[in-house]
Amino acid sequence: MADPQYETYENRLIQGDNLDVARGMPEESVDLCYIDPPFGTGRSRKGIELGLSTGGRSRRSGEGQEFAYNDGWTGGIDAYVGWMRPRLDAFLRVLKPNGSLLVHVDWRASHYVKVLLDELAGRQRFVNEIVWHYATGGGRTARRLARKHDVILWYSRGEKYTCNLDAVSRPRHLCRLCGRKAPDKNHMKRTCDENGRAVRTIKSAGREYRYYDDDPAPLPDVWLDIAHLQQRSPERTGYPTQKPLALLERLVLLCSNEEDLVADFFMGTGTALVAAARLGRRWFGCDASPDAVELAKGRLP
Repeated sequence: MADPQYETYENRLIQGDNLDVARGMPEESVDLCYIDPPFGTGRSRKGIELGLSTGGRSRRSGEGQEFAYNDGWTGGIDAYVGWMRPRLDAFLRVLKPNGSLLVHVDWRASHYVKVLLDELAGRQRFVNEIVWHYATGGGRTARRLARKHDVILWYSRGEKYTCNLDAVSRPRHLCRLCGRKAPDKNHMKRTCDENGRAVRTIKSAGREYRYYDDDPAPLPDVWLDIAHLQQRSPERTGYPTQKPLALLERLVLLCSNEEDLVADFFMGTGTALVAAARLGRRWFGCDASPDAVELAKGRLP
């Protein structure tokens, strides 16, 4: 049964246990749910409070307040999955029939969480595994490759879900890493149609396929063009594990429409909610940390 205190949740922040909050919300009330839960790193994650400056955040003079949360799990991955299970189930319950759940994880838990989501949402509701590659971090070692990507698991609540591919498509012939014009390495036959538009054609299995040079290119499931937040980025709040606004804006554009409700139950400093507000969506955020809630308030309208 829905808790009356959570029935007015549009453009609202709540400090509390996300399981209790989600269970208190009405069923089928959220259009898009993005979560960036703890990754089960086994250590405390720390950051330093930053001040607000023109256009974003910058480091305060002096030490500033330290923010931290514990990401260690007694019992290992089994305990982590057991902790995630009721939460994912509750988040799926509040999704509308055309809604989506985006779960941001890394190499430690991604495959375990995917199996869990296959069970809770149904394997047929798996849409994509989005790989966000970043050039920084990953560690240096002589016995393995550097780990430089996170995974965002995209599941839908129903068969018909919001998917705005055109909104996130990019011009063709651009470098996927830097965004600059890339050398033309397309070997398909290039001609012009009756309107003077450059078109590429290829025949396969008795059919001819046509691709216009000025049509946008579909976005792939590996994203190379969004950088991890640097130490001096004006976006940084100082809270640990903050994600770049460009990443969240792309996800919100892809999986929701204007006036939709975007929820984040592990909101941190509210980057997903900032993206939603900037793009004309309604938002709802929850976090157990009072520091996170206060920082999010300062970033939201």
